[in-house]
Amino acid sequence: MRINTRRKWLAAGLLAMTVSAAQAQAPAVTVQMTQEDLAQQNVERTTTELVNLRKDVQIETMMTQSRIHQEALGKINSEILDLEVAIAKTAEVHQILESVHKQPEPFGTLPDSVPCADAIASAYQLLQGAEAELSIMLTKFTERHPDIVVARKGVEVYRAQLENAVQRAFATATANLTLQTRQRDTLVPMREEIVAKLGAMEIQIVSAQLKLDQLQRERELAQDVWADLVRRKADERAERERELEEMKLRQF
Repeated sequence: MRINTRRKWLAAGLLAMTVSAAQAQAPAVTVQMTQEDLAQQNVERTTTELVNLRKDVQIETMMTQSRIHQEALGKINSEILDLEVAIAKTAEVHQILESVHKQPEPFGTLPDSVPCADAIASAYQLLQGAEAELSIMLTKFTERHPDIVVARKGVEVYRAQLENAVQRAFATATANLTLQTRQRDTLVPMREEIVAKLGAMEIQIVSAQLKLDQLQRERELAQDVWADLVRRKADERAERERELEEMKLRQF
């Protein structure tokens, strides 16, 4: 009941403002417009403004663009997350290889994710075999023995192969880490740009929606005023007709 009363007060105020504005603008020689005419004009005006505003703001288009940007943001977030995981794994491998690079032996078992892990393991096994063979030979021969000289050269060759394998793996891990970091760093500004666009677009959508809602309320209020005036005029006409009928009956 309070809401209806408030709407009536607003309708009365709107009608009074409309009548005053129309009378102030209308030339003195024109025929005075009825309240119903003014109310109908107000309905037509607010309807036209609402249609034009909807064409101007194109809120459906903005919402479509917003959904497109949200999908792009979701995709780029997924790509950044995948790169972050890959960078963490590569950084761990890089740290392992850095340690192995500083001290090629002993290094234990390398994870499968380490580049050239099989080559490193094979070179390490050959080096271990050559060192074991040299140790056995040293129990039989002196340092100047030709077999000892050959065995030591074999150990040096296998150690060089191991160091070379570790160096290649370390270089590969370094290149992978650099590439993945660069890819992530390229995507981060793109994400920030999309987030900024989404924020600005959200403000535009909210502002446009507020304007549409306000104009829609004005239109509904104008329709209520017009409908109330039409109803009152019909009631007055019916009352006059009833009074005329009663006067006719009294004359007979």
